[in-house]
Amino acid sequence: RRRDEEMSTGGKTLTQDKAMREAFEAQRQFINLIESLPPDIVPAATRITDLKNGKVLDAWYEGYKLKEANKPNEFLAKKKKDTTDLEAFKNFLNKKTQEFRRETEESAKKETVLTQTMITAENYRLKEELGRLEAKIAQQLKIKSEMAKGRMGKVVEEIDRIKSDFQTWKKQSAESLKTSKKLIDFEMLEKMRLEQVNADNRLKHRIEWHKSFSQDEAERKRLVQETEMKVEVEQLRQQFQIFSEIFEGEEGRNRALRLLLLGAGAAATFQVTKSLTPLLSKSLHRALFRPKLISRSSVKRPWDALSFKRKEEAPVVFASPEINDRLTGIVQGLKWTNHHKGFFSHLLLYGQPGTGKTLYAEKIAQEANMDFVMISGPSFDQFSSADAIQEIKNLFSWINSRRKGTLVFVDECDSFLEDRATLSPPRIRVLNEFINQTGTESNKFMMVFETNRPQVLDPAVHSRVGRSVHFARCTREMIERMLRHYVAKHLSTKGMKAGASWWKKMVFHFSPPAEPDLSELLPLIHDLSDRFFQHGFVGRDVTNFVISLSQALFI
Repeated sequence: RRRDEEMSTGGKTLTQDKAMREAFEAQRQFINLIESLPPDIVPAATRITDLKNGKVLDAWYEGYKLKEANKPNEFLAKKKKDTTDLEAFKNFLNKKTQEFRRETEESAKKETVLTQTMITAENYRLKEELGRLEAKIAQQLKIKSEMAKGRMGKVVEEIDRIKSDFQTWKKQSAESLKTSKKLIDFEMLEKMRLEQVNADNRLKHRIEWHKSFSQDEAERKRLVQETEMKVEVEQLRQQFQIFSEIFEGEEGRNRALRLLLLGAGAAATFQVTKSLTPLLSKSLHRALFRPKLISRSSVKRPWDALSFKRKEEAPVVFASPEINDRLTGIVQGLKWTNHHKGFFSHLLLYGQPGTGKTLYAEKIAQEANMDFVMISGPSFDQFSSADAIQEIKNLFSWINSRRKGTLVFVDECDSFLEDRATLSPPRIRVLNEFINQTGTESNKFMMVFETNRPQVLDPAVHSRVGRSVHFARCTREMIERMLRHYVAKHLSTKGMKAGASWWKKMVFHFSPPAEPDLSELLPLIHDLSDRFFQHGFVGRDVTNFVISLSQALFI
């Protein structure tokens, strides 16, 4: 606190305080140096002891405080004098320290020489003591070795005696073992000889018994066989006598002749039935059942003329004038070919899905008076390779058995008739079988292939096609005609009655359904045709639209 008050008085007080702090620092270094000196050197100076106890320092500090305000120069001179005294005292301490170290080193050297002399004398004494101990130990070892040799001789003699006794016992045991072995061998041989004699006696007795039993059994069998033969001969004689009595005389010969003819007729009937049964079975199966590959068919049977079933209407094909002209030409050629049993030319229909290719094929078959059979290409995937080949054979066998010409429509033929370079070996075998069945000209069937990708078909399929028809996108006029036709067919009561059975017509006659109001729809057909054409609608899209509309009208 006093230092803070003094520092606030001015710059002169600050300079004095700085000098005082330096003096305190020098004093502390001096005290630390005194404390690091050896104890025997420090008492030599009374002033050093006083400084260490702090007496001089306190007196000096009190004097310094009294003179501080008035004599700053004296303080600096005093400080310089103290620094000089301190340096002199340091030199004195260093000199004393060097002398003490030198005396200590000389004393250590003297002690080292004395220690070496004492160590040499002690080593000499220890060597002499070690020699006396070694001589004493050698003498004791010699005595003990002689005593051990004496005991070892006795042990060797005992071992020799034991070996001799063991050899004697071994010889006696070997002789006794040989005697026992000979006695056992003799007893075993005697026992074996007795067993052999007993076995020979038993075998001889059994052989004699078997011989006597065999002789008795053979005699008994012979007697039984003679008795059975006599009985059989007597039965045969009686039967022959009865049989000869039946066929004796004129009446008997007539009876034998009739019996012979009856047997021959029965044998002939059996053989004919055996030969005709498979053929009749196949014929009945073909007449009553169609092959598995056929997904849809329209086959005319002889008894269809007697039924009251309504005749199916010819499907309506909405196509361009060019396709209609080609349809007319194809139908006329098929009629002539079917009537004169000529060879049919196969046809390829290709184009976008839903453009009427299936209806086109159905119309050709109906107008040419041919049976219509439809098979689907993906249906071959349900069969293995061997089963698919067998089904193809069954299909064409069934087609060739028909009296009328058959139009075989193959839907999506590219699914199993594509280029063989892209097929697996099992699929190639199926393709080869189909190609083999359609390879030659036929007056029984006409193939109509339908596909959306004619470029992927196998070249062998293209070589079997005589004509091809491309179905392009529907025009706006075609879409409008489709809309008017399907609206009249599906949305009017008249159209629904036309497709109903006779009893439904009777019901509708007495309770007709309400006629839907189509007055708002008919003017929109032209606009709908434009929209459908812009969005690329085809015939199937138009049909689906009208069917959905008919369902919505009656909700």
